[in-house]
Amino acid sequence: MRSNLGRKNKDFSVFVKFLAFVALCVLTYYVYQGFFGKNAKIIGILRHSRNLVLAGQYDAATDDLNKALQLDRVNPLIYDAFGYMYNAKEDSAKAKECYSQALEKGVKYRREFAHDENGRDYFKKGKYSQALIEFEHHNRIVPGDKKGILWQGICLHSLERIQDAIEIYKRGLSVSPGNKELTKYLELAQRQKDSDAIDLIVDRNGVPVLRRSVAKGKLIFSAESNLDKIIGYSSEKLKLGLLDKMGNNFPGNTITLCIDSRLQRIASSALNTSGAVVILDPKTGAILAAVSNPKFNPDKIEKEYSRYRAMKNNVFLNRAFEGLYEPGSICKIITTSAMIESGLSEKDIFPLICNGSKVIEGKVFFCWEKHGNVKSVEEAIDQSCNIAFQKIGSVLGYSKIYEYANKYGFNTPIDMQLPVATSSVPIESESKYDLANKSTGLGKDFRITPLIAACMASTVANGGTLMKPYIIKEVKNIVGDSVYKEEPMVMKNVLKKETAAQLNLYMVDAVERGLGQKARVPGIKVAGKTGTARTSGKGLDGWFICFAPADNPKIAMAILCDASGKGMEVAAPVAKKIIAEALSQ
Repeated sequence: MRSNLGRKNKDFSVFVKFLAFVALCVLTYYVYQGFFGKNAKIIGILRHSRNLVLAGQYDAATDDLNKALQLDRVNPLIYDAFGYMYNAKEDSAKAKECYSQALEKGVKYRREFAHDENGRDYFKKGKYSQALIEFEHHNRIVPGDKKGILWQGICLHSLERIQDAIEIYKRGLSVSPGNKELTKYLELAQRQKDSDAIDLIVDRNGVPVLRRSVAKGKLIFSAESNLDKIIGYSSEKLKLGLLDKMGNNFPGNTITLCIDSRLQRIASSALNTSGAVVILDPKTGAILAAVSNPKFNPDKIEKEYSRYRAMKNNVFLNRAFEGLYEPGSICKIITTSAMIESGLSEKDIFPLICNGSKVIEGKVFFCWEKHGNVKSVEEAIDQSCNIAFQKIGSVLGYSKIYEYANKYGFNTPIDMQLPVATSSVPIESESKYDLANKSTGLGKDFRITPLIAACMASTVANGGTLMKPYIIKEVKNIVGDSVYKEEPMVMKNVLKKETAAQLNLYMVDAVERGLGQKARVPGIKVAGKTGTARTSGKGLDGWFICFAPADNPKIAMAILCDASGKGMEVAAPVAKKIIAEALSQ
């Protein structure tokens, strides 16, 4: 009995050792396959193909994946990798087809090929359709993943598929009841559905100025914003404004403007002629308002395009940024700046007699009025005397006028999200008569935009520093991440602080006692300069540049009344209306 028992124990021990040996062989086989065999080769090829896709080398990636198929035609990861590549190429149909094949063949979640991470990468880049494909695939591989469900909903939400997003958020809450993120986005989507509006563009205070109907998909323009040239339009008939230049941000993002809708309405209401108003924050360069008259109604473009197009006074021209006009006497600020910083003494110029005209090289150079005895720069600015500034220019020489015009932004392209014409002054003066014109802001080759005119006022208001003007404050996606953000940036250091302070005093006096008196506002000290020019043969262009309050500037502004009269008569009163209402709060 003992010998039989011993023999059985020995046989059992041999059997156990045999099983252990077989298990070791199987394990060794799979370890070998994992590190050195076919599977390892396939994984290596797939990793390499992914890197090629990320580098945009799709042909090379396709070659890699075909090599992997030759090794194993049923490996689900290969079809998964094909889906990833096609999604990167924005071929959604093929991407979905390959992902379906991968699922049929039993693809499992692998960290190095994680589709949730792929989806987040696409989302960060603003590629919401591609992100959605990745999250939909991820949620089929890993059903019930609350994060995956949330992000699938967010992608649908970003693509303005509001009802689909609501259903996905609700599905997520059935998996994770009370989840705060799912609840937050569900409530947002429900509000948008109930109000039938998605915010596309908002002002600096979050007030919507462009929305889209959830039910109809139609754009909803704010009737009160007066931002026709800024928001613009995009169709086969007309491409204009942000809808043209930044339309690729929709759907999915919200653009926040620097514009203050309240200031925009005030400025638009005050300007009742053809022309423009630009209001800046002098400390940052942010464009707080930009009005261009005449206006068009975006809701009526399709029906009335032909009528708008036939109007002689180009209704689609953004006069605030693209209109180029003769500046006239507002550019006496440039001549005065050059005089102060060149160390030219008033005693070398004043007193002088203005008889209303002067013959230069056989041509009559006119002043707008016979001023008689002009005793100082302050008087010359108050009365905007051309004869005085002609003399200052003749002593300074044209090179100084050109230098300071460039400092103030002439001949300098402005990089902005909307088209901006470049204000210009020629590098050389043709004659002494031409120098007289340039010293007073005149001449057919001396041109300025209302934007740069506002920048001139802003520079003096900001102690001599010209901040780069900008109109977009930020672009955010639905989760609040910043896709684009603009920060205040110094464009040029134009003047010494002492020079700016002196100009400030001159400009205050020009409003208190000079030609800018119609811009005076009770209780607010206004610094300004009038200008009158003739860009076309239609009539006089009235200018006024200013900032207020002069001792602590909050706004800097340029007003152009196109072919409407003298600056002191038509533009200065517009400034008064705007300042009185804008700074009343």
